[in-house]
Amino acid sequence: MLKKLSWFLVMVVGILGLVGFGEHSSAAELNNGGFVDSIQFDKTELMDGELTSIHVTFSEKSDTKLKAGDTLTLSLPKELEGLTDSNDAPREIDLNGLGIVRVYKDKVICTFNEKVNQLERVRGEFTFGVRVTNVEENTVKEVPVNLGTSVSVQNIVVKGQTGIYEEVEKPFFYKTGDLLGKSGQIRWFLSANLNKSDLANDIVMKDKSGGGQLLNKDSFTFTIDNYLGQSTLSLEEFQNQGYGTVEFGAENEFVIRLYRSKARLASFTIMYTATITDAGKKQANFTNDCQIDYQILYQKPINEQATHQVKNIFLDGNAIGDENQSIKEAIEQEETIEDESNELEEIAPLDPEEQAKESQEEELNKAKEDQPEVKVDEQEEVIEEETKGLEKIKPIKPEIVEITEIPELETKITGTKVDVQRDNQTKTTLQIDNNIPSNHEVNGQSQKSKLLLSNDKDNTTQSKAQLPKAGSKNSIMLMIAGFVVILLAFAAYTIKRKNM
Repeated sequence: MLKKLSWFLVMVVGILGLVGFGEHSSAAELNNGGFVDSIQFDKTELMDGELTSIHVTFSEKSDTKLKAGDTLTLSLPKELEGLTDSNDAPREIDLNGLGIVRVYKDKVICTFNEKVNQLERVRGEFTFGVRVTNVEENTVKEVPVNLGTSVSVQNIVVKGQTGIYEEVEKPFFYKTGDLLGKSGQIRWFLSANLNKSDLANDIVMKDKSGGGQLLNKDSFTFTIDNYLGQSTLSLEEFQNQGYGTVEFGAENEFVIRLYRSKARLASFTIMYTATITDAGKKQANFTNDCQIDYQILYQKPINEQATHQVKNIFLDGNAIGDENQSIKEAIEQEETIEDESNELEEIAPLDPEEQAKESQEEELNKAKEDQPEVKVDEQEEVIEEETKGLEKIKPIKPEIVEITEIPELETKITGTKVDVQRDNQTKTTLQIDNNIPSNHEVNGQSQKSKLLLSNDKDNTTQSKAQLPKAGSKNSIMLMIAGFVVILLAFAAYTIKRKNM
């Protein structure tokens, strides 16, 4: 019996697990369902170690309705390596809030969230970077690059290194940059005196980053190669050890001065970073301008200018969709139908005697308006004497208007009987005295009527509160829990009977 009980408990746990995780298990893989529309490479002929970008577009089809948890997996061939973060963590690309693209070294996974459930015809795009790797020297090969999808993509050509390296003279100065550092940052590099020449003056470099970037002033590192070997210093160490100075100007500008005493017979590589702004995430390229002034010993002073661009191989993704029409109509209908039961006030019953009193007061007011009080102020008119023959005009006596007061009317109320019956109880008769003045109200019928209305409202509220909510999640879970408890009780009773 104990063995059967244990098997029963295992089955219950399994059923509950299926109910709880059924939604996640229904997530679909979209790489072979025609979901991907195109895959485009920035370059189709690449050398070993070269970087390039891949642009992917996708759209929802009639037979591929997106739902939360659906994924699109793009598998990279061994000759292409995804550009991850500096600590090998996956680099993330946002799809306008509808999902996240994560770039790994061997694959790219795009996962959609619950927002796509509210949309139709979801479509979008994203771009990620790769590096050519694992290509043998002196080899040329074609690599299929449909990335595990059903899209037709032209093969790319990758070439290995030739294995022949010629010694060439290095330039005195050059500027470069890349996106191989932390996610959301650009790495910029300044190199000076690469041939370790002797100098006649200090080296002065003026640098300015373009739009879409924000200079990180605490990110500077200085790699110095001299007769003592190679060392890397921070900005503070660089200045404290007397190698030079760094002065920051407006926005993304700064000036680096390398002192001749430290810079002669030594090469310098300076690296710093700039954070990509929200506007910069949509830029195709990032630019940086630099100007350098230097003088090699026994030569003329030289001024050089350099501009370098870094291609944004991690363009921020985008995804949009049309609002679901059925959901939109349901929302509109729900907005037009509002429950205002709590805002309605209790309607007081009409008292015929009060209505008669109000109508008589209105008639009195109208009578007063028909016979308004007329009041004429005394006026005296003075006419200036123009000739001797004119006499002074006597003042005009004001017209006296007699005002007749209208006596107040009193409402006579005859004796009547009012029967009030509440539900099925005994009928109550109210006797109204004829001698009650009209300015006193009779509230018997009003109070009874209000009592009846409030009683009906309470009955309605009580009946509504007793109605069960059909189809709720709590009711289903309670039914399942009750069923499990009954079965456990029956099993315990069976074991007890067997032991007896």
